[in-house]
Amino acid sequence: MQLWRISAFPGLSGLGGHHTDGRWHTLPRSVIYAAEHPALAMVEVLAHMRLSLANIPSTLQLTRIDVAPGASMGASPALPVGWQANEPTSQVVGNRWLDGGGELLLPVPSALIPHATNYLVNAAHPQVQTHLLETIEPFWFDKRYLR
Repeated sequence: MQLWRISAFPGLSGLGGHHTDGRWHTLPRSVIYAAEHPALAMVEVLAHMRLSLANIPSTLQLTRIDVAPGASMGASPALPVGWQANEPTSQVVGNRWLDGGGELLLPVPSALIPHATNYLVNAAHPQVQTHLLETIEPFWFDKRYLR
């Protein structure tokens, strides 16, 4: 399986989760957000970063995360209708999963794109070192996305 992320801070440390809350966690937790496809990763970045042509970070990178067979994965959570509009609902789910520490990955639905899946990576899990391999390349947004 391959996962994708776009970030100015590559790596699998999960330290970003110590600096800001996210859709699926509150501070301070070691978590990496990844997507099932590079296009979904781009949509997620466009929705969460306030980008314009003048402030696109020159350090953005596309990271492919190759997940080895045998990586532990939790079950996609059951969520109430309308969960997308209530971020604390998804944060409770993510916090509970991260704090439990049982699995490396948790598939979660995208709040932006129906039928699309993002993945939480528990950066504190020991399988990060043995079951994930990252490949990093430069990334830039086509200017047409940022008119």
